[in-house]
Amino acid sequence: MAHPFDHQAWDADNSAETDFPKAVFQNSMLHGWAFISDSIVAHSETFGWDLFEYASPTGVEICWNLHADAISSADNERRLLSLMISLVGGVYTGGIVHLQRDFDSYCRQKTSSQFCSNIRLGDIKKEETSLVDGNWMKFEQEAYHSMQGRRFFITECGRFGLGPSFLEDGDICGVVLGCRMRLVIRPTSTSGHVKVLGPSYVDGVMYGELIIAHVKSTSDLSEITLV
Repeated sequence: MAHPFDHQAWDADNSAETDFPKAVFQNSMLHGWAFISDSIVAHSETFGWDLFEYASPTGVEICWNLHADAISSADNERRLLSLMISLVGGVYTGGIVHLQRDFDSYCRQKTSSQFCSNIRLGDIKKEETSLVDGNWMKFEQEAYHSMQGRRFFITECGRFGLGPSFLEDGDICGVVLGCRMRLVIRPTSTSGHVKVLGPSYVDGVMYGELIIAHVKSTSDLSEITLV
């Protein structure tokens, strides 16, 4: 299993292990195969510094509140970890331990006491909180770097992700064979033709997990034309 922050090992289509047909360029269009698995059901606005830093609630709270509105989950601890990883686009200096520590510090320093209570950090006054073990500014900088010009989204299956600035509810987050990133695509009026909006990070499915679990042959895939 790849390390959750090993972005160089991202292999959403599991191409390192499978030999499915790849896309071909024909009649001025790209034809290929995709696993169409998940649609977007909620998303944030496009993040800029004003929305991330100066908004009240903060950008982190906005994303968590989307989760609360879009899906229900009793496993808040797992969901919170997925949120942390998604906000930094699956890449964080120092790995998961530093991310958890710095996220905790950020929340205590920048978010509301109600939010801290909701995610079980506890309602602790900022002046009484020791920030020595966490670097909230590091989390803020790395999260902003990942989120700038992108939208946070939640899929129908409850996955968190970051994607293009113009994605909308109903867009599809799919795995296109030959592409190691997940792509956000939009169906067109022509059957089988889709518009590619851009790459995305989707937590939990960047290392071929969907292909391994659900695709045994091309009969499990959809033939698409990218326009």
